[in-house]
Amino acid sequence: MVAAEYKLRVGLLGIGLEAYWSQFAGLEDRLKEYVAEVAGFVRGNERTVVNFGLLDTPEKALATSHACRREDIDVLLVYCTTSSRRYSEVVFLLLQFRPLPHPPDS
Repeated sequence: MVAAEYKLRVGLLGIGLEAYWSQFAGLEDRLKEYVAEVAGFVRGNERTVVNFGLLDTPEKALATSHACRREDIDVLLVYCTTSSRRYSEVVFLLLQFRPLPHPPDS
């Protein structure tokens, strides 16, 4: 049985591609802000968010895998910030940061 005071530990990371940063000025900082915004959406009274930031190299991914174990997270949310959707066996959290237009009422 889970104790009443237990808070779900949610790991969050964004994935990107380091090669983009020199090609698109300001992109890395903007994507880091998006990851922080997602953390705010997920955080709550019953949840603790462990924000691992933006991963953009295999080395950062390896280091973060060890950090996930150290932080004893219960679930990992992967926010796909760029066109790095080619990975399989991962559930991606895809969010739209601008409201989508609603169709007119019929």
